[in-house]
Amino acid sequence: MVFRPLTYNTTRTGLKFFLTIFCIIICVFVQAQKKQYWLTDSETHVKKKVKDSASAVKFLDSLSQNSYFFTKLKEVKVKGDSTEIIYDKGKNFNETYVSLSDSIIEKFPSNKEFFTKNLDSTKKSLNKKYIDDGFAFSRVKSKYKGQKNGYPLVELDISKNNKRTIDGFVVKGYERVPKRFIKNLEKDFKGKTYDDKNLVSINKNFQNHPFVSLERPPQTLFTKDSTQIYLFMEKKKTNTL
Repeated sequence: MVFRPLTYNTTRTGLKFFLTIFCIIICVFVQAQKKQYWLTDSETHVKKKVKDSASAVKFLDSLSQNSYFFTKLKEVKVKGDSTEIIYDKGKNFNETYVSLSDSIIEKFPSNKEFFTKNLDSTKKSLNKKYIDDGFAFSRVKSKYKGQKNGYPLVELDISKNNKRTIDGFVVKGYERVPKRFIKNLEKDFKGKTYDDKNLVSINKNFQNHPFVSLERPPQTLFTKDSTQIYLFMEKKKTNTL
């Protein structure tokens, strides 16, 4: 069965509309059995299997978040327990005008609007600023706002959780580490921003230690309310003649 082409909008309203219509289609035309969902690029004919309709919407949304602002849903074919979603991702617009949201401008003062030849690089650079500031799970979002001088105008906004700080250390492996050493680590790093700079500094503390070393780089356990650094230690081997 073939359905008429639908336009896939990049706005949240478009996503919700698409998901609603798509779920109705699936409920009506596919029986309650184990289903297969396939995404097919109409240009390259490359197929990608996803687990359900929500995953399909998430994938199409990821395209619109990565410079494919005019992604279109062309056809939905349902045959037995298999559903094929044919889409056209359109042109990759990496050269764009960028408009920064007020929340970004407030935290990192900059020009409100500017032109970039590499949107991906701009987003990564902006996201790194938030990660370096302790927002380990930040994500820069793109929203197509129209055209300007023949280029897309894209608004960038930030989605972030609470700021992360180092709350403590957990010793694994060789545990006969002097308590004073761990206390010094806590004194130097507990309460500090969780970022690459402090993780590198923690690692360096072990490079010249006479008795212990790290078996692997520090690992991090994130919970809802804390950030714990796991130190997998081992006793240094002494060179003997």
